[in-house]
Amino acid sequence: MLITVAMPRRKSGAAFIVHTMLGQDGAPSRRVVSTADWSELQQRMVARANAGKISWTANVSGWINSYYQNNQNDDAFYREYRNEKGITFRDDNNRIVYRLIRRCANPIGDGARGLPDSDQWSVEDDAYIQKDNGTGTFTGNYGNEVDNAKPGERYQFYHRIYNRGPDPLDRNIGTWRDYEYPNTSDDRANFANGGKGVGRNGTIRTLTGSTGVIPSTAGGERWCSQGKADPRSYNSNSTFNGEILCVSVPFDYNLRPSVSAGGGQGSTVEQGATNSNVDFEVNNDGPTQSRGTRWELVRFEVAPNAPASSSTAKSPNNNSAGCLTHNARPGVGSCQVIRNATGRVFNVGNTPLGRYIQDTGDTPIGGKICFVLSVSTPTETATPSWGHSTPACLLVVKKPKIQVQGGDLWVGRQFTGDTAPRQPGDVVTGTSTVGGRTYGSWAEYGLLATGSVSGMASGAALAGGVPQAQAIASQINKLTFANRPSYGAYTANPDRIPDYVATYGAGGAPVGGSLNLTSANGSYRTTGNLTLQTSGAIPRGRSIIVHGNNITIAGDIGYADTYTSLEDIPRVIIIADGNISVNPNVGRIDAWLIAKDTLYTCNQQAPLTINVCSGRLTMNGPVAAKEVSLRRTHGSEVAQGRDTPAETFNLRPDSILKAYEDAVDRGRAQTVYQVELPPRY
Repeated sequence: MLITVAMPRRKSGAAFIVHTMLGQDGAPSRRVVSTADWSELQQRMVARANAGKISWTANVSGWINSYYQNNQNDDAFYREYRNEKGITFRDDNNRIVYRLIRRCANPIGDGARGLPDSDQWSVEDDAYIQKDNGTGTFTGNYGNEVDNAKPGERYQFYHRIYNRGPDPLDRNIGTWRDYEYPNTSDDRANFANGGKGVGRNGTIRTLTGSTGVIPSTAGGERWCSQGKADPRSYNSNSTFNGEILCVSVPFDYNLRPSVSAGGGQGSTVEQGATNSNVDFEVNNDGPTQSRGTRWELVRFEVAPNAPASSSTAKSPNNNSAGCLTHNARPGVGSCQVIRNATGRVFNVGNTPLGRYIQDTGDTPIGGKICFVLSVSTPTETATPSWGHSTPACLLVVKKPKIQVQGGDLWVGRQFTGDTAPRQPGDVVTGTSTVGGRTYGSWAEYGLLATGSVSGMASGAALAGGVPQAQAIASQINKLTFANRPSYGAYTANPDRIPDYVATYGAGGAPVGGSLNLTSANGSYRTTGNLTLQTSGAIPRGRSIIVHGNNITIAGDIGYADTYTSLEDIPRVIIIADGNISVNPNVGRIDAWLIAKDTLYTCNQQAPLTINVCSGRLTMNGPVAAKEVSLRRTHGSEVAQGRDTPAETFNLRPDSILKAYEDAVDRGRAQTVYQVELPPRY
């Protein structure tokens, strides 16, 4: 009701009603209604309404005891009975305490009692966070904020809405909970009305909510809950907002990138190969997922003469990306990012990121191709901003090849007189697939082995390289002797290698520690070690037989060209009771080589690299040895030819012709060399 100064009569009447409804004398204030009076009347009326003690429309009857006079500023009393629509107010005992005629707002009754005073109360909450103690029970008081929660934990929000008093609640009030969780929210959860009659400090309602078991993907997430009530007090219709409770899970993780190169094919790769697998992944030690992360797979090359640490050392976490970090190492160059992505979230555990197929191109032999996986924000902290894997490197190598031309390859035979237990002899060589073609070692005719045959071709099946699809065992072993589904194991009891010493005589002129074959002619014998040198080609018609213990070939042995008869063909036979060793500078040996122990095609003992035993060696003549150590590293690369062999064993026709001429001279045919020739069409 708005009463202005311009309406003194109405103001007087309204003041009369307010004061009488409050049960107080209006004399001190006359027609003035204070803000406090008006607020008090509202509270009493609200209390009567909440208690159901107001009748708004029923008839009221009784004697009107006041009315408005036009010529006076106050009310006058007279008696007149009325029964019409009005408003009735009762106390808690249901006694009528005040009535108003709706038509004219005149009160009925003596006005001595007024409306009862309202109960005074207000709402408060007792709120805090509890934690699951591991048995499913929430205990403790963690205040209103937990900012270091971890995955696997569980928390409860506890809200007790209670009456601060001093009086009991005179009405029911609404209570509920607002919450905001990572994936859901509700601004009126568990709403209910109640609480009337609850006394001072009594619980109106208890509200709880739980985070549930915090998952490992909750890094950076927050759970919040707040208890609410409406109205907040007897004299306020506003909403009570309780204390906000929040549980936060900070990011907490450690990313460990890793790379593996070779994909089960080993850590070496041939120059030009295109099929090396590089797999890369990130392992998150947790306990939470990572922030959105950038990752980079980088590739760089390491020079052959670079320090080992350039390709093996793991860089600590720092503030530089992969290429900037590793380009600073000695011998490192050509770094480039070959795979990358941004905003990747890594959950706890391993996350494979893919596979890269490596093409070595023309990277120098002996160099390394290395890969490093780098991730930004490797931990939850801002710095260091990059983490790096240990380099995974492929050593660029070549697989030297051999070729057996003009004859067969026999392994597993023993020398005549050898009493050692017979062991199976295997043929195991490697192949190289580059640019869709496969290259490998081969024999022009047959392969005969008492053990297994793997990798090497017979019938010159790999000569010049063949399409990869054709380089299968059934296609490259057509002249490989076998007696079971796998290739090899031709016989467990092959013929023995002839006794060349008995054939060509055990005698000979004594010789010291060295012999120049260019000026030699005839047979030579020593029980010690012997070094063979040359100062030119072996002249026509010479027949030289050398028999010693360990023999070293220090220079090329080549026959003179142009013959007019069989007698003109020279022949050199070198027989060692021990080893035959060839110096690395030797590239051609026109001689028969018989070693009762091992034939070393290169006697340089340093670990093999492209700079050790790098010359090509061609041996023109029969070769027989207990073991053959193939140490040449020539060929099998772009510059020297993919199909160029490191060692060539070539049974030229001059060896057979000379053997025939020797048998004719002796007047009898004697077996001095056996060749089992396969049919050729």
